Amino acid sequence: MKSPLLALLFAALIPVAPVQAAGEDAAALYRQGRDLFHGKGVAKDPVKAREILGQSSDLGDVNAKTLLSFMMAQGIGGEKDAAAAFKLVLSAAGTGNADACVNAGAMLQSGLGTKKDAAAALGWFEKAAAAGSVSGSLKLGEIHYFGDDGVPQDYAKALPPLTVAAEGGDARARTILGSMHEFGQGVATDRKAALKWYEAAARQGDARAQANLGRLLSGGNPEEQDRIAAYAWLKLAALKGEAMGSITLANVAAGLDDAQKQEAEKRYAELLRETNPPRLGK
Repeated sequence: MKSPLLALLFAALIPVAPVQAAGEDAAALYRQGRDLFHGKGVAKDPVKAREILGQSSDLGDVNAKTLLSFMMAQGIGGEKDAAAAFKLVLSAAGTGNADACVNAGAMLQSGLGTKKDAAAALGWFEKAAAAGSVSGSLKLGEIHYFGDDGVPQDYAKALPPLTVAAEGGDARARTILGSMHEFGQGVATDRKAALKWYEAAARQGDARAQANLGRLLSGGNPEEQDRIAAYAWLKLAALKGEAMGSITLANVAAGLDDAQKQEAEKRYAELLRETNPPRLGK
């Protein structure tokens, strides 16, 4: 039978309860590393971010593994090690994490840190899309739309995931979907639908969509044309270095009289403000 003093000593050695579970520690470290990486509420510090994300990753946080693998693959905050990055993101993707699935697929498709395997990439994109990832839907749609080694071009298969991504707000998906409707790729030709998706992406600042929208507005039947708006969108695209925007802009400008050019410049200034809002603190 233990003495009261001995029992008290044993009790002192037994922790009542941990302050935080390991999972909570890992999640807190992930958030700290993520904020340092993005500069959210703190000064950006990729070196410190990578160190802290490494600690979180070692504790098993899947989000930390995903972001850390990206940093390793790109050489952000430390040495570039694409092979190690691929192994790490693959372990995260194996848990079903959608972002990790997208990144694993992207590395396989490009051959970064591993042998290029577009067919395997397709499988990861499908998993990400099924998990509700907009990026996963975009990548799945793109690989079908453009095709790749071992993955034939298939507009019909590209259409559903690109539609999901476009409806989810992805500007690139909206631009591609606009082209599909304009040229009848996997869907019936539909000028109105093309204009809708081009404009949605153009208002998000996508230069290719701005050029496509301007081109489409400048052509077609006279009753379908809006050369004032076309000029404004094309000038926005040209400002961002979109070659097609510059070429088409010159043709449109040549057909406007002085009053129309003045109105077109006014419309351009309005769109420039709308699509490039001032940043806070600037």
